[in-house]
Amino acid sequence: MADEHDARAGRLDLGGRARTIRRVRALLAAVVLAAALAPAAALASSSPPGASIRLQSRTPLVVVGVRFRPHEHVTLIAFALVPVRRRVVASRTGSFRLVLPRAPQGRCGTAQIRAVGSLGSVAAIKLPLPACMAY
Repeated sequence: MADEHDARAGRLDLGGRARTIRRVRALLAAVVLAAALAPAAALASSSPPGASIRLQSRTPLVVVGVRFRPHEHVTLIAFALVPVRRRVVASRTGSFRLVLPRAPQGRCGTAQIRAVGSLGSVAAIKLPLPACMAY
């Protein structure tokens, strides 16, 4: 009976089978973990390379956004003298078009339009404003 029972560990001595069982369990755990992480990796790899916005027109001010996440809620903020905030939802292709009837007004320098998506997309552009005249 001493041959079959390992007194130190309190277990039966199964020889190489115990090591094989531990290896199979470890391999099985790794496979389950990989299967659980696969959807997250697929989502990360399908993310757009980088959101961007551009001006399509100045009068009225039309902002076009591309490469946002599909159906992402996007907040656009136009900074000048008075910030203007608008919300849009990107299409299934990750694009949107927003018309701002009143363009951001500034006296001189630049205005900025910043788009921040609810899923982490960010884009910004600067709008040159008329130069200040020296007196």
